[in-house]
Amino acid sequence: MTATLTLSNLAQTYDGLPKSATATTNPAGLSGVSITYNGSAIAPTDIGSYSVVASLDNPYYTASNATGTLYIQGDATITLSNLTQTYDGSPKPVTATTNPAGLSVSITYNGSSTVPINAGSYPVVASLNNALYTAPNATDTLVIGMTSQTITFDPLPNRPLSDSWFNLSATASSGLTVTYTSLTTSKCTVTNKKVTLVATGTCTIRASQAGSSNYYAALNVDRSFNITN
Repeated sequence: MTATLTLSNLAQTYDGLPKSATATTNPAGLSGVSITYNGSAIAPTDIGSYSVVASLDNPYYTASNATGTLYIQGDATITLSNLTQTYDGSPKPVTATTNPAGLSVSITYNGSSTVPINAGSYPVVASLNNALYTAPNATDTLVIGMTSQTITFDPLPNRPLSDSWFNLSATASSGLTVTYTSLTTSKCTVTNKKVTLVATGTCTIRASQAGSSNYYAALNVDRSFNITN
């Protein structure tokens, strides 16, 4: 007659003792079941994966072999580091180390596997991805801090009042748009980046960049020039 074999108890925890898989039969309780581990009848002890084959040798029943893999798992730990970084436009992954070293770890940031770029706080969860070891998830927060920026604003040459107007060309290291203000509106005015000359005297222009979610505001840069007849 035909019977079936089913393997279970295939994931166990290392404790220095032999670890046997369980084979059950249908009908239940049939004699003549034997199990091998990587071809050996000796139940393994060490952390590792073992090919399991259960076979039936019974005078009244036959059954196909049942095959599986026994995992003897060890305990591991995960430690997170590199949790404080500064925005520079590139992804900022945290570092996850394991004990034992070199185990595969999956990391999420705010529930996403995408490594964040922008300044902000991101809850981090690191989980072990290894069949032979188990570890509690490691959790913490990645903080990407804002960064500073500077304005490059070349000196402005003196100009005759007859020039009427000219355009400004300051830049910010962040790439964000620089804005301009005239500090001497009786001598010159500014609209967007266009300076209009109003009267002779000293004109002072301030270049500013107010910052963003990733950049602190830049220090203002003032440039003065003389307007002549």
